[in-house]
Amino acid sequence: MPIPAAAFAALNASLAGHCNRHDMAQAADGGWRFSTSCDMGQGGQVATEGVAHGDFASHYTVEAHSQTVGAARVE
Repeated sequence: MPIPAAAFAALNASLAGHCNRHDMAQAADGGWRFSTSCDMGQGGQVATEGVAHGDFASHYTVEAHSQTVGAARVE
């Protein structure tokens, strides 16, 4: 069973408060591709791209690559 669209719709809605870009779309192979750009305050701007495959009820994988810029330095 593929990852349900409702699960990604809920995640997409939760990102709306922090992220000025949060794109998610189902890929031809049944996985979900995502791309986000989020302002995390002193945590910096975080850009993430990735893909999720599988079934949230039994087994799934997520491959993501993130880049953070402008985070406050911890002394």
